[in-house]
This record gives sequence, structure tokens and C-alpha cells, in this order.
Amino acid sequence: MKKSFKISFKYHSLTIHKVTMYALLVCLPILSSCSKDELLDGRSDVILVTETTEKTGVLTQLAMPLEGGKDTLYIHSGLEFNVAFETDDKEEWIKVESLEQLPGTGTSRLILSIAPLQGSYNLRSGMLSVSNKSKYLGHFVRLSQGYTARFAETFSWLKYGTFDPFDASREVAIQSWSTAQKQYGWTSTADGGGLAYAFGRNEHVKLGSDLAGADLISPRIGGIVKDSILLLTFNAVAQVSRAGEKDLNKLTVSITEGGDFVSGGRSAVVEAVYLDHQSSMADTKMWDNSLHVLYIKKPDIDPNASTIKIRFNTGGDGQSAASNRIFIDNVNIHVVHQFGEGNILIR
Repeated sequence: MKKSFKISFKYHSLTIHKVTMYALLVCLPILSSCSKDELLDGRSDVILVTETTEKTGVLTQLAMPLEGGKDTLYIHSGLEFNVAFETDDKEEWIKVESLEQLPGTGTSRLILSIAPLQGSYNLRSGMLSVSNKSKYLGHFVRLSQGYTARFAETFSWLKYGTFDPFDASREVAIQSWSTAQKQYGWTSTADGGGLAYAFGRNEHVKLGSDLAGADLISPRIGGIVKDSILLLTFNAVAQVSRAGEKDLNKLTVSITEGGDFVSGGRSAVVEAVYLDHQSSMADTKMWDNSLHVLYIKKPDIDPNASTIKIRFNTGGDGQSAASNRIFIDNVNIHVVHQFGEGNILIR
């Protein structure tokens, strides 16, 4: 269901109408000398939205900051108008903070309040409309926040055991997954006996045991030929017993082909948050505050790479470590920038 807010703003345009009529009378005898832009500049029956007080750079789409905050837009019109924003997102993530006329300009300042994008960097969007229904006039700007997903894995196809993170009795090692589940392309390095210690659980994966470490390797992800900057996001949570005994919480994330981390190199170590063993809602809140974000760039030696693979490994030195159990979920790769789009600032 779409959500929307509406604010009406009346602007009395009698003076502007007089100026417009005068401009047209002046232009009529010498119509060839009056450009289309000059005529539009004097019209009151237009609605334009820009990022400055000037009528240049008219907006049709605009990306909002991931961290949220405030954004200021300018509405140019001599008409009264309504402002509305509609989105299919479950959150009303953009609200009008203020709307005020700039005296003597025919311009209004619109300040939007933007909610931060939390828990996911998946793209969300909505339509900002500024309209006058009586004259059938309107201007529309698509507002977006987040990035388009190149790859998304929620492991919803794993249905082993329960959601209880302390109950390992019914989790299933990756070598025993069904044929259909193996076709998703996720693999894990086996030991000399052919055993790998990545376990399927209820819609997520656990890496390692108290006796052995483990890794989890993504399928080969294609379609990145034009992508210059990618964003890898995932949830990672470290094991703790019901009694509060903590495993190690290091996780090494490596790019095995197709990119380098913007921070340098092809490997990065992150620290996973721990389960809250004292919470009665550990099963439903286990992923809270567990999102990790890593920016990836195309490798200098192969900027035309078309595929990428990611490896997650328990331990902080790239070598699998025992008693370093990590739960993994929601692995996503988003497109931040493509070749030919100009410069970009990575925060």
C-alpha cells in the first residue's frame, strides 16, 4: 500500500500574471526575437523543482543520502500547489519539515527530512509530486535511497533445525544438503576426510564448530562488466553459549576473483557482534546491529572483469579457526557506480 503525505501551499500570483501579460504584449510584435526560454521565464502557469533558487537544472530524479538528514529543494511557480510524496516502502522515509515562500521571488523553499537507510542498502524510491489540479499542472521528481542489487542471498531455501541460535541439534553440514540446495552454488572447503564445517540452519548458515573452522564461498556472480564500484553487505553474528561463554568473533572476507577492496587488498577482517545470551528474544533479534559494509572496486589488472566471488572464513588471518563460530545471512552485492558516470565520493 502506498503511503503519502500532502501539504497545500497557496501562492497569490496576481502580480506575476500582470507581468506575464506585459511580457507577451512586448514579445508579440517582435515574436522572432523572443525565445522559448524567455517566454517560460515569465509564465506563472508552470511548476518547476530545482536544487537551487535558479530555474536551471530542473530535477526529474534525485538520490537521497544513505545516512538520512535534511535536503532542500526549490519550487518555482506563481500558482498555488500541493506537495505529495508516495512510496511503496513500508516506512514513510521522507517527510516535509518545512515549506515557505521566498518573498518577491515566485519561489518556495521545501525542506525534506530523510530517514537513514538501516539494516539494508537495498534501493527504495518514491515519487515527489508538486501539482495544481485545477490547471492540470504538475512536476514529478523520483527520489531514491540505496543501491540496485546485483546479487542478493537470504538463504530462505535452507529449512534445517530451528531459529534458536543455541540449538545445533538439527543443523545440516553443507555436504549433506539436497541437490536442489547445492545448485544455488555455495560451497565450503572440505578437510582431508571430505568434511566441511559449514552448516545449513533455518534461513541462514553457521560457519565452524568447537573443533574446526570453516569457510563459505559464494557462487560466481556475473553481470559486473560495467560496474566500477560495488558494495558488499552481509550480517555476521558470533556464537556465545547460553551460559555466556564466547567464541572468537573474527571473520576474514576475501575476494577470490573480480575485485579489490577500496580500502586496499583483496582481504578484510571484521569483528562480528555476539548473540545476546541473556535475551529471551535471542532468536528474533539475533541479527540486530550485525550489518557489515565493504566497498569493492574493479581490479586495476582486470578492469573488465565480468564475474566476482566472495569467501567468508572463520578467523582473523585467512586461516580457518576453531571455536570461532559465525552465523552468516543476507549477503548482497549492490551497484554503487558504473564506468562513465563521473566521479563518486566513497565515505
